[in-house]
Amino acid sequence: MDNFKIALHHDDLPKKLEISNVIALNAKIVKGKLYYLQLTNEGLQLTNDGLQLTNGGDTVHIVQFTHNAPYDAPNLLNILANPEIQKIFHLDKDELISLGKCLKTTPVNLFSIKIASQLAYPTVQENSLQALLKELLNVELDNRIEQTDWTSPSIYIDVFDYLADNVRYLHKLKKTLMAISSKNDTTTPITKACKELEDEVCTELHGFFSNCE
Repeated sequence: MDNFKIALHHDDLPKKLEISNVIALNAKIVKGKLYYLQLTNEGLQLTNDGLQLTNGGDTVHIVQFTHNAPYDAPNLLNILANPEIQKIFHLDKDELISLGKCLKTTPVNLFSIKIASQLAYPTVQENSLQALLKELLNVELDNRIEQTDWTSPSIYIDVFDYLADNVRYLHKLKKTLMAISSKNDTTTPITKACKELEDEVCTELHGFFSNCE
C-alpha cells in the first residue's frame, strides 16, 4: 500500500462511498473536540454483485470538520453505529467516548489494536502505535508533526500524509497480531476484552445521551 491516495472530505463522508465490512479508523481529538477522522477500507467488499475491489483498499479517506460548527455527519454516523462493520482502531476509551459524544452515536463492533497488542504480544515494551509499527512491521512514523496546531483550519500537506500513516497500517497490524494470538492462544481473550471495552463505551455514552435529553 505504498502508492496510496488521500481523499479529503469536509464534515462527512460521501453518501455513496463503498465501505467494506472491516474498516480502520483514527481520529484527531483535542480537548474533547473532533477535528479530523481518518478511515480506510480493507480493500475487498462483498456486494450484491459479488466480490469486488473498492477504491478504499489504497485510499485513505480523511474527514476535516469545520471549526466551531455543529457536527453533522449522518453518513459517518451510520458507519460507526453499524454492527456489521468492524472498526479497527488504536484509540483509547476516552477518545472513543469523545468521538461518540461529538457525533452523537455509539460506535459498535470494535477491535482495539492496543488491547490486542497487550494480550497477544505482552513482551513489547511500549504499545503506542509508533512503537508497534516499528516492532512488528518495521515502519517508522514521523511523530514530529504531532506538535501541529490541530485547531488551526489551515493544515500543510505533510500533515495529511501523517494522518494517513496513522490509519493505513492498522489492517496489516491487526492481521499480524491475530497471527501471533493464534499461536499463543489469546484470540478469545482479545475478543472478550474488545467486547468489554465496547460495553464500557456504550454505557458511558448512553448515560451521557440520557442526560442531554
